Amino acid sequence: MTEEHKDKLRELSAIRSEAFKKFAEVVVTLSGGLLGIMVTFLSDIKELDKNVGWLITGWSAFMLCMALGSLYLLKDTIIAAKGYKLLEKNSSIETVEPPFYFVWIHNLLPAIFTLAIGSLFVFAVSNIR
Repeated sequence: MTEEHKDKLRELSAIRSEAFKKFAEVVVTLSGGLLGIMVTFLSDIKELDKNVGWLITGWSAFMLCMALGSLYLLKDTIIAAKGYKLLEKNSSIETVEPPFYFVWIHNLLPAIFTLAIGSLFVFAVSNIR
């Protein structure tokens, strides 16, 4: 593996990490904003008892998105504090590997955010007359 190839791999890894970091910031911001708006206008919902399970599911998913997104945004601090250092197999590229649960957050956060939006959409549609 040439030095140029190693530099390109480092650059691509940094771009991917930065892109998901921006996504996590947007998810945390949107989740908090939407949750705040919904709580503010909760008194305007006429039949709150109808399909309230969807509302609770949406709120829970938004809170989970905020928690997981915030934890992901703290990734660099956690990695630096614990000093995770590994060598990639068959190469001399030293990388900093996050704990395994960051991979799960990376994969689950978009799905949980979609669940939150979907459940609130179902709640809204079921309360339209």
